[in-house]
Amino acid sequence: MLSNLLYRMRVLLRHGTVEQQLDGELRSHLERQVEKYMESGWSREEALRRARVELGGVELAKEECRDARGVRFLETLFQDVRYGLRMLSKSPGFTIVAILALALGIGPITAIFSLINAAMLRSLPVPEPQRLVMLQYDARRYPDTAGGYFWGCPGKTDPARHEGCSFSHPMYEQIRDQQRVFSGISAFVGSDEFHMEVDGRRSMVRGDLVGGDFFSTLGLGAEHGRTLEPADDKPGAAPVAVVRYGYWRNQPGGDPSIIGKFVSLEGVSVSIVGVVARGFNGLDAGIPDDIWLPLASQPTLLPGRFRWDMPNSVWTEMVARLKPDVTKAQAESAITAVFAPSATTGPDAIFKPDDAPRIELPELAHGLGSLRHQFSEPLFVLMAAVGIILVLATANIAGLMLARGASRRREIAVRLALGAPRWRILR
Repeated sequence: MLSNLLYRMRVLLRHGTVEQQLDGELRSHLERQVEKYMESGWSREEALRRARVELGGVELAKEECRDARGVRFLETLFQDVRYGLRMLSKSPGFTIVAILALALGIGPITAIFSLINAAMLRSLPVPEPQRLVMLQYDARRYPDTAGGYFWGCPGKTDPARHEGCSFSHPMYEQIRDQQRVFSGISAFVGSDEFHMEVDGRRSMVRGDLVGGDFFSTLGLGAEHGRTLEPADDKPGAAPVAVVRYGYWRNQPGGDPSIIGKFVSLEGVSVSIVGVVARGFNGLDAGIPDDIWLPLASQPTLLPGRFRWDMPNSVWTEMVARLKPDVTKAQAESAITAVFAPSATTGPDAIFKPDDAPRIELPELAHGLGSLRHQFSEPLFVLMAAVGIILVLATANIAGLMLARGASRRREIAVRLALGAPRWRILR
């Protein structure tokens, strides 16, 4: 098979040489037949005539040999493309109008589809994204909290119940320590903006506070340096951070010496320990993060924002990776068995037993999708609108082609009379 493929590549790339070899072979074959007939007593003219009759015509024999090469379709396609380009160059007015019509149709629909793909369709660039889930509680009423922050959540599925993704830090620790259905679980809080100063240059960066096992749960490594580790998320640990690959390339200039460099975040000295693997921009598709810091650095960077020790202060979210042998239904049942008793008992209970709280695990393969929930309908309406524009553009081009085809009726009739296949005329 490989030798056959190489032969076909040689035929396409060295078309002129192959054609010369074919002419030489046919002439040699014809001469041998002529000599054979002349040896039998025929004159040269009669021997040449009989040899040509036996061969079936030189041009017909060439066509049969070309078909036997297995590249006839590509050869004729190249011929038709060259012919089409010549015809377009002879009709500059038609060509300009057709190109402009296609550009007006294809340009907007490409731009809108790029937005839809980035915000709604593209999976997170992590290993086995279909196994990533987010923890979401579901109950008959809102939780009774002493304050909290409600960040991105996959969205409501039952209007009669309340759903949310913010948990207290003690609840996160309890689930993390007691669960047996995840190969990894980590906490994170929604993106915030920080004042950052690097080498005297001040700027605003978008960052997440995440658990020390955040990147190991996602299955991501570092392009340079290392990612965050559980030791970085211990109380009293030195403040460290990792940055997005795109931010590192654009802002610090892609200098590997950024590893170990100290920057100022909200007036706090933070050491950059790594650059996250390229392609990962954060959990929220379409809203890239620039920097990730351990949760333990929150009291220093954002003092007074969250209450770590209160079971009824909800502000952290959780991402987890299912074990290969565990189904989502099994994991939901197991985590509910941990969550429900703690959430409905004690002085700081956020639900009553009658609220029937439970845990659901929406898939996180496509990220949080804040833009998806906010702009899905407008984007699809816009996609339909530009789709109509594309249809109108192609209809206009079709009309131009019909008018142009009417002026080429004689040419097409001659081609049909000479035996040209209809599919090739259409092409």
